[in-house]
Amino acid sequence: MFIVFSLYFVNLKPYLAGKQILISLREASQNPDTEKVISSFNDVFSYNTFGTPEGREQLSGYASGIIDAEQISQDKKIKVVSRATQEMEQQVKDAPNDARYYIFLGTLYARMNRSDEAIKTLAKALELSP
Repeated sequence: MFIVFSLYFVNLKPYLAGKQILISLREASQNPDTEKVISSFNDVFSYNTFGTPEGREQLSGYASGIIDAEQISQDKKIKVVSRATQEMEQQVKDAPNDARYYIFLGTLYARMNRSDEAIKTLAKALELSP
């Protein structure tokens, strides 16, 4: 029984998370429905594996990319960027000594014109990795 559980948590669950990241990236590149993209990324996060930080980074990139998209409504942009920001804020809490996540979060803040938060967050990244 122990072997079955360990196979699930060590092999299958991370495999499924990785597969879901690829599905999410395909959705993000091909599907204009932001709700479906967010839902797909939420599926990645539900596995709660080492794939979660990668999913958060990819969602952050997607959010940064759609801010200037004219075909997406402002309400949908706000929802995507808010979700990405929420996930990156959680990632910074989960890995507070990793400058990379501060850079992603600072970039999101900057893209949202939250300059004070962007400066503070990017300064923390610089402090962690001069």
